Amino acid sequence: MLIAVATSVLAQTEYRGTFEPDLFVPGGLYQKAKFTPATPEQRTLLGNLANPSDKVFAGRIREALAYFVEPATLYVDLNADGHITTQEKFDLSSGRAEVRFPLPGPIYKTYPVNVSLGADGTLAESPRAFVQGAVSIDGRTLTAGFAFNWKNNTVSPNNGWQGFDGDYSFVKDERPVYHLGDAYARVRSVVLDRREFVLEAASAADYNRIDLKIGAIFPDFSFVDLDGKTQRLPDRRTLLDFWATWCAPCIADLPRLRELHAQGIEIIGMNVDRDQDKVRAMNLPWPEAEFSSIRDLVEHRARIQSYPTYVLLDRDRRIVAMGPTALECDRCDPSSSSPPEH
Repeated sequence: MLIAVATSVLAQTEYRGTFEPDLFVPGGLYQKAKFTPATPEQRTLLGNLANPSDKVFAGRIREALAYFVEPATLYVDLNADGHITTQEKFDLSSGRAEVRFPLPGPIYKTYPVNVSLGADGTLAESPRAFVQGAVSIDGRTLTAGFAFNWKNNTVSPNNGWQGFDGDYSFVKDERPVYHLGDAYARVRSVVLDRREFVLEAASAADYNRIDLKIGAIFPDFSFVDLDGKTQRLPDRRTLLDFWATWCAPCIADLPRLRELHAQGIEIIGMNVDRDQDKVRAMNLPWPEAEFSSIRDLVEHRARIQSYPTYVLLDRDRRIVAMGPTALECDRCDPSSSSPPEH
């Protein structure tokens, strides 16, 4: 009894982490930046920075006025003074440049935006930057990241993108529990002026996130289909299709999904459209879940962040394939927990 009491008293109830002095941009996150041919009036702001024969395009980077001069020169009005100078010039000949906007500080003095130049001449920018830190939990050091709001120089502990060891998800008015090594914890606070964040310990019972990884068991769930009938996961190989009618890649994959269904593969459509009539109009031959019946599973438990997301389950609800490989599930062994061979 004394040993049990001592263990309880010594159990760690919070974990304190510290932030690095600079913001960072996670790799692989880009959104298209809209640039159009510059008008004569727009070109005048460049002055002699562009020759009359140069092809010049005008647009915005992080809402700031910007010009792209072919083949690989970018100008960005960093201080928003309506003038472009040589100090606001960036070289895109390598395919990428880091643009740093001034911040009022004093904690963070610049906000980084990565700009990429595609082979087709299109520009893309990173949509967000993070404060990055580290925290030690049970002797293991984990990285932590929280999206930085550049408009008001803040970070919220319960709104926005956040995560650990590069696994980020969007939270809104909540403090989800994370499984961090052998511990469970949620974010208690973020204190930027001290470059500190605090996690509070939680129990395994508080953790309801579905781990989307090969070999993990997907929990059974019920859903209401578009006919109003309640259904559950079948006890056979099943492909979960998280999709939306506004998602072009989702629509492009429908012929392949129809092929799989015709081969006898069970498919459940996990559609996230608010207007379910758009889904009904597609006359898909497999059950489609009514969004309100799966919203908690999609947004809070599985935390689906991109569409389409495919999850292939075997008859024991074990995840055997995810992503594009799940569409090759006619080659998957339903008794195996490994993805298909290529």
